[in-house]
Amino acid sequence: MKTLVDRLFPDGRPEVAEFRPMARYFGPIDAMIYVRDDVSYRADRVDPFLTVLWHPTEDRLVGVKLKGFRFLFERLSAVAPEVSTNDFLPLVKALEIALAAGVGEVLTDGLEKKLQRDRKYEQARQLIRDVSVPNRDLPQAA
Repeated sequence: MKTLVDRLFPDGRPEVAEFRPMARYFGPIDAMIYVRDDVSYRADRVDPFLTVLWHPTEDRLVGVKLKGFRFLFERLSAVAPEVSTNDFLPLVKALEIALAAGVGEVLTDGLEKKLQRDRKYEQARQLIRDVSVPNRDLPQAA
């Protein structure tokens, strides 16, 4: 009896390349996506430009999505006419290479630390939101 895999791939299973961190630009959605781990992810939109991609079960970043490259490029072209539309794809390629070559990891690590710090501050604010310190416990102003 043939298994489902045997029926799906009668000529044998396809070879799968080894995963490596990668950045890629997707024109239809005008976004650059960088993923550093071979896992599914949860998306957390920070603002119209940035979405952070979290590990599905751990509290750590595995990537980022940066939106609006074409929009920003068109704005740049409007104020700097010497920049032509022929420069867009080389710029995108340079960003892809930079993200894959280590800038992406630095970016995600930095974002992760900032988001963790912001979360801790928010947790602290929630914890002490109804706490008051009696005036007698405050040091006297000199």
